Amino acid sequence: MAGYGGTAADKIAVAAASVPADLKNKWRLAFNEFDQMNNGVITAEELEAVMREHLKMHPAPGEVQAMIAAVDHDMDNAVSYEEFELMMVAAGRGNHGGKLGFAHVVDRFIRMSDIATLITTEAAAFVEQFCAQHREKFTDLVTLDQASIDANPSYMDTYKLFTEEAELMMQNVLMLWGTASMNTFDDDFLEVVSQHGIADSFLQYTDYGKFMAKMYEVVQNPGSYDGPVDGAIPRPETPAHASTTKRLSQLDKQLQMLDYQRNQVLAERRRLVGCEVQPITTTALKRELEKRQWLDDVGND
Repeated sequence: MAGYGGTAADKIAVAAASVPADLKNKWRLAFNEFDQMNNGVITAEELEAVMREHLKMHPAPGEVQAMIAAVDHDMDNAVSYEEFELMMVAAGRGNHGGKLGFAHVVDRFIRMSDIATLITTEAAAFVEQFCAQHREKFTDLVTLDQASIDANPSYMDTYKLFTEEAELMMQNVLMLWGTASMNTFDDDFLEVVSQHGIADSFLQYTDYGKFMAKMYEVVQNPGSYDGPVDGAIPRPETPAHASTTKRLSQLDKQLQMLDYQRNQVLAERRRLVGCEVQPITTTALKRELEKRQWLDDVGND
């Protein structure tokens, strides 16, 4: 391939051979998302569409064409997967770590998808653990009749505890991944996280009726959750280079245990001093995702 002759080609080939299979798989999945025509190449039009529609990026005139030209070594005005992979390998070997040009766009695309998956997974696991931990309080929940539910005020007390701990958990997770601050969210984060099911696996249970339906399901199926009940849930593995994965895993386990204990203690302390945790972040995230879904539905009519 033109532009990759001699020593440079040898170095990149060696580097490509050492790229972990899971990272290459992410590159392939990202390539497929950019290849909107599904014809094996990425054109400037396709790259610009993904940048604008999925990443909310606004390239300057000629910028996208320059990105394509920089890695289009066979001069066909498109980027094949071979060229795409060489670009990502070369970017990872440079001083900027893939933070320039087309490689930067791909890096951002993969990072947002990874973060959305991790946040959704952790939030969903929190729901399952909380329900399992408090299952005994709902053993007499034999019907979802509203009058029966209202007759037991302890249900509402547990629900309030859930919303408090859910709020603190979400604040911690979003802060951990550098995604949001309290009740404001980046458009690209909202776009990606909405595709990973966080509304159905976590946010819907901040509604009392949905929470009670979940607890009823847990009571009726006591063996549906086999994770830890009184300890921290293992945090999903953080995407990273192999050299840092072990240390990140150790730090994540420590942080997860500290977060778990902190949330419970802080929620109780706030209640005792008459300053309960308000669901600012979870409510805002839920509202923003519902608004986005509404706009999508209106646009499809």
